[in-house]
Amino acid sequence: MMASIIGLIAFIIVPGLIWSYIFFPKTKNDPSKATTRGISLSLTLRLIVSVCLSLALVSISIFYLDYLFGLRPSFFTTAISIVGTSSLGIILLYFVSPHFIKQCVVEALDAMRNCFSKIRSVFKGY
Repeated sequence: MMASIIGLIAFIIVPGLIWSYIFFPKTKNDPSKATTRGISLSLTLRLIVSVCLSLALVSISIFYLDYLFGLRPSFFTTAISIVGTSSLGIILLYFVSPHFIKQCVVEALDAMRNCFSKIRSVFKGY
């Protein structure tokens, strides 16, 4: 029973929580330290985002372990994907410049906004 609870927390919260600090860095109430697009997450919102990121990142990593290396989904591959996703997030969080990550996220958001505006303009005539 306890192993199931710990495994569930490890699968659902830990990788996404690490990655949520990469995409949305924690800041004090100092307006001069702007985060990505001015977004700073509260604890509740950070937990919700971390659950969504964990489910997405771990599922994608399990898929790629199967696709690239032929490792079928099992407890072992799930553990590898959780540890690998969390480790990559920690490496990015502590060793890569936060400015670089912020720039990448801003460029991705700009590209998505441009794409959606083009789609909106196509369907505006209908």
